[in-house]
Amino acid sequence: MLTASTSSWVKFFTKAGIPSQAAGWYAHVFVENRFQMDMLMDLNKEYLRKMGITTMGDFIAILCHSKTVCNQSARDRVLSSQSAVVEGPVLPEHLANLVPVAAVSATLSNPPKSAVSRPSSAGSLPNKSRKDFFEHKITLPAGGGSTTNIVRIDGR
Repeated sequence: MLTASTSSWVKFFTKAGIPSQAAGWYAHVFVENRFQMDMLMDLNKEYLRKMGITTMGDFIAILCHSKTVCNQSARDRVLSSQSAVVEGPVLPEHLANLVPVAAVSATLSNPPKSAVSRPSSAGSLPNKSRKDFFEHKITLPAGGGSTTNIVRIDGR
């Protein structure tokens, strides 16, 4: 639990837009009631009334600022918990060896001349039809983009 001092509550109420005299009094009330910063998300009008805070404008200002502080604290916790920075999308192991269609198409349409060897007609390889392949669209979580890959159905 985060223990909040009177001065930290005065800062909280001042940032909420509460006049300084009321901010000092509210801070004292929060300390007397042992209200902690990590309890802000549970704060509501009923609790404020029970602590003697009755001005409607102050209710709204305090509750709005409480929400802002809670949201900022949550963002800070998430950002501080990310220990490693991922530079690019990381694919699961079973997808890591797939070749993007664009790379395959570019290679097929412009093969390097030194790599082209045409088999003789006697020993030619059987042609695979388009039905032996399917396209698989993958949305990558880290990059937000997508890529299309060709995967052999027969596992070769």
